[in-house]
Amino acid sequence: MSRLEAESKLKKEDIVNLAGRQRMLTQRIAKYYIAYQAGFHDHNTVDQLNTAVKEFEQAQAALIKAKRNTPQIKAELEKVKKLWHVVAKFYKDVERGGLPVIVLATTDNIMATMNQVTHQYVELLGS
Repeated sequence: MSRLEAESKLKKEDIVNLAGRQRMLTQRIAKYYIAYQAGFHDHNTVDQLNTAVKEFEQAQAALIKAKRNTPQIKAELEKVKKLWHVVAKFYKDVERGGLPVIVLATTDNIMATMNQVTHQYVELLGS
């Protein structure tokens, strides 16, 4: 069974933790993006950003496939997917930079939406 398949059958506490972790990852991604744009052009900043982006995308794919998703959770995750599509290209090409206000505002929106999703999972699963 692939990791994604395994994650789509997450235990209830795991799915809450995974959704909650997405909030932290959006903050981490924004932090490294800001650091790079502020002039911290070291290899570690780019590596950490790329790692956080990869972790976010993998976890988001697992959440989208989760069997316990309600229509409301599915709608919120779809919103995050659309928002992520707007900013992912900037994160993945951080050396090029661009539109930091839009990137950070969109990232804040993703974090707020994932906060809602996390609370919805908690309510749904009685955690």
